[in-house]
Amino acid sequence: MCCKPPRTSRTRRRYVASVRRPPPWRLSQRPAPRQASRRTSPKALDALIADGLQGECDQLLQDDLVRLGADTAQRLTDPPGILDRIGISEPTIGSIVVDVATVVVDVAEDYEGGTSVCTVTADAEVVVEGLMDKGLAITAEASGLVRVIDLEFNDHTAYVAVVDPIEIEAEFDATANEHVESVEDVNFLGSTLR
Repeated sequence: MCCKPPRTSRTRRRYVASVRRPPPWRLSQRPAPRQASRRTSPKALDALIADGLQGECDQLLQDDLVRLGADTAQRLTDPPGILDRIGISEPTIGSIVVDVATVVVDVAEDYEGGTSVCTVTADAEVVVEGLMDKGLAITAEASGLVRVIDLEFNDHTAYVAVVDPIEIEAEFDATANEHVESVEDVNFLGSTLR
C-alpha cells in the first residue's frame, strides 16, 4: 500500500507513463542496429554467395528458355529474335556461365546469428541449343552461326548450339550465413537481356 501513488487522475497518468519508459541507464545498453554492422564487409558476403550461383544455373540446363523469364524467351524466339532469324526450333538452355566479377548482393533482411536474405544480380552468358533443319544446320555451321551437335538427331532435323552466347543479367534470391560461411539457399528468379 505504501508504494502506490494516490488515486488522482493526474498522478495516475505520471505513474503509468513512468512505468512504460525504460530507465535511462538501460537506454545506453541497447544493441546497435544489425544493419550498421552488416555493411562493413559486403565483399565477404559477395564472394560467399557467388560460389552458389553457378550451381543454381547448372540446374537450368536443358530446360525451356521460359525458365530465363517469359520476356527474355519471347524476345529471343519471336520475330525478329535471333533464334527466329537463325531458324532454331524448340530452343533449350545449353549452358549458363555466371561472371562472378559482376555479382552484386543487396541485403534485404538480416537476422540474428549472421543470416542474411539477399537479392543477387550477376551478368551471365547463355548458350542456346535447339533443333534445326539438316540443310539449314549445315549452311549455318559453315557461316559460323551454329555448331552442329548431332546431325542425325532424326530424319529431318539436327541438334545444334548457337555459337555466340546470349548475354543476360540474371537475378537470384539467396539466404546466406556469413558467420558459418554457408549459403543456405539460392534460387534463380529470372533474367533480362543485356
